[in-house]
Amino acid sequence: MNKTELLQNFPRWAHASIKNYFKKNLSGVNLRCEGEEDRDPDEPFFAELRIDGPTLDREGTLGEYQGVVEVNILLTVQRNEKYVHTFQDKIGLCLAVMENCIPVFRIGSPNNPPDDGERIGFFQRNETPIDLNNFGQIDKSVRTQQGSVEAHYRIKLEI
Repeated sequence: MNKTELLQNFPRWAHASIKNYFKKNLSGVNLRCEGEEDRDPDEPFFAELRIDGPTLDREGTLGEYQGVVEVNILLTVQRNEKYVHTFQDKIGLCLAVMENCIPVFRIGSPNNPPDDGERIGFFQRNETPIDLNNFGQIDKSVRTQQGSVEAHYRIKLEI
């Protein structure tokens, strides 16, 4: 892989790999990606994946790069009076999945020759804590609770 190929394709590879990782590992979660899919407003549980970045900067010696992304999952859960911990269960599931490294593959555009499926590295979680946010019931007329889970990751790449 050369520098131009990396710079042109890394944003797609990062987004596609992160999306695949979370869709595969959040079992029982109806996960959609921000701006890509509409949701059914009657769903009892919904999660939206948001990816900021990646940034890609030179680091160290010639040919070394560091990529950084922020991953945020917005959760919307219908309140259930019979079991009041559904929201916390879903937040906990997201927290457990976000703790792991995220493999990055050359994927995203099947008709593009650089997208051969080869693994190019792993996003590792930064030293910062995973943020859990509980926004509560955001509208009194709608019996749903919202919150988010957010983590920051980095990857080192060499060409």
